[in-house]
Amino acid sequence: DQAASVASSIMNSTNQPDLLLVTSTLTRCIQTALLSFPHLVNSNDNSSREEKKKKIPFVAHESIRETVNYACDRRRPITEIATEFSMVDFSAVAHEHDELWMSYEERLGPSHDTARESVELHRVADRGRTFFQWLGESRKEKEIVICTHSAFMRCIFGWGQNNGGVLNAMDQVLDTRDKESKVDVPVFRYCGDDTSFETLMRQDYDNCELRSCVIAFPKK
Repeated sequence: DQAASVASSIMNSTNQPDLLLVTSTLTRCIQTALLSFPHLVNSNDNSSREEKKKKIPFVAHESIRETVNYACDRRRPITEIATEFSMVDFSAVAHEHDELWMSYEERLGPSHDTARESVELHRVADRGRTFFQWLGESRKEKEIVICTHSAFMRCIFGWGQNNGGVLNAMDQVLDTRDKESKVDVPVFRYCGDDTSFETLMRQDYDNCELRSCVIAFPKK
């Protein structure tokens, strides 16, 4: 119902030719994208050629996945997901298997049952930077629909900012950076004197909540 509500609210407002839909690589997020933006996604193999031409690129990107903490945050092999969601372009995903999850398994052991990436959020912030670098350098579209996870958004919009940084952040007990490297560089710089927009973007997200913003990339 929540995804259907999003779909009905934007059915006529996302009909731009210069549009890109990007999703996390996790199954639950791809499903949400399909339910929330059905008018943008070509999920019908029997669609006419003209209908297919009207559909926008639907790309999966590993960097905007959920914070990696528990078994529910582990993704399946890409070939398995791609078979189930043939309408999604997975060419931007470098690894077949979940290298991020496996790196924590190697570091902490398979019996580790508490948070992982949420207690070293600088890695999530780095993922955010990687994603926006890819977006700025590899894509030509100007209107971007990003389907991701609330914990990821809460981190990238709050990391390194004044007034407390990331909302409700846990103690960063796995952050092993040395003192010189332990500088929480923001992913974004908010512009203007009105702080209401920054306050909104740094708040927690409801399920299927839609927020909009304009992001300006620095000139090279």
